[in-house]
Amino acid sequence: MCRAPRKYTDLTAVVIGCGDIAHSHITGYRLSGVKVIAVVDPLEAARRQFQSEYSIPFAFASFDEFIQKIKCGGEVQPELVSICTWNGLHAQQTIACAQSNIIKGIVCEKPIAVGMGEARRMMQVCEDNDVKLVIGHQRRYTPGWNRARKLITDGAIGEVLRVECTNLNGLLNCGSHGIDGSLYVLGDPTVQWVMGAVQRKTDRFERNTPVEDGCMALIQTMGSAQIFIQSDLSRKDAAHGRLIVRGTNGMIDTTESWVKLFNESSNGWKLLDLGIPEEEIDIMGGMANARLTKHLVNWINGGPESECSIRKAMKTLEVTMALSESARRNECMYLPLKEEQYPLELMISEGLLKPKIEGRYDIRAYLTRDNVDEKRYDELRSKNLAHHQIMLQLHMENQKHK
Repeated sequence: MCRAPRKYTDLTAVVIGCGDIAHSHITGYRLSGVKVIAVVDPLEAARRQFQSEYSIPFAFASFDEFIQKIKCGGEVQPELVSICTWNGLHAQQTIACAQSNIIKGIVCEKPIAVGMGEARRMMQVCEDNDVKLVIGHQRRYTPGWNRARKLITDGAIGEVLRVECTNLNGLLNCGSHGIDGSLYVLGDPTVQWVMGAVQRKTDRFERNTPVEDGCMALIQTMGSAQIFIQSDLSRKDAAHGRLIVRGTNGMIDTTESWVKLFNESSNGWKLLDLGIPEEEIDIMGGMANARLTKHLVNWINGGPESECSIRKAMKTLEVTMALSESARRNECMYLPLKEEQYPLELMISEGLLKPKIEGRYDIRAYLTRDNVDEKRYDELRSKNLAHHQIMLQLHMENQKHK
């Protein structure tokens, strides 16, 4: 006789990495009834801030210390963890958490990893240890994208021909929202091939990972729909979550918080009522992250697979990697993608993308909290500024004094 799966209630969580996005994760946990009992970060000021703001009892100065402590038993025995560290740490930290025999669910920020090999390893280890892994594509739970997907499913614009999205700040991180959103509103179709182009005239990095100066790709699904993605080529109408969908009988223009419909019965462009004011819709944190958490817990308890599962998120990462691999090989890349490393990094090491303007820089360097005036940080935080805003303000103030 089959035994019913254990039901997990009164869950606890640990957040690894105390940067800006960690606030969104903690808000999501609190709104879904999960208690955050510890944070992990090498910076004492960051640990102290999170403990104070959210009444979190425990803190660890290193990831290794955290893993050792939970394996030894004791008060910190979380069912859930959030991986909110920089891109290059996602794989090793996710794998270690999955192998802990304690943790049952992991929320890993996007991108999953820097390369398909690491991502596939993460998925396999989690499956082997019966750990549910979801990726921070919480925008799938926003009412704008939800409504757009239903309109397409119901045939409101006929057969979809094309989805277009314009992004900024690198494809690997911010651009992943556009790819994921395009796939989501289309019902997560299988991708047949990707044709991509990449430009990198400067030595540009994002969170210590090399990124392009600009890129574009045409993505063919197994159906009729194609997706056209561009990143950092134009600022006009650029938004990670804005999607323009063209069909045989109409068009949809959508973001996470609004939807406009144009078809034979709309009498021109029509702004649809989503049942909630646009300013009350959470894109990060709030109810978006709360829904991600609730769906993860339900999945752990035997419910349906999460919309943000690693399996679904792998499509987004594979398209991202296929874009660079297409540029590297000068050919259309049919999926599944065989290359397991980061193709953009391979192009750099192979001398295919030599910068014309010397000097390495990181577009997120201002987020590094080392050597920050913590008194000034606390002053700005008391004015309800977000971490991102504070760090940018401090960066600008430092530049003025140089």
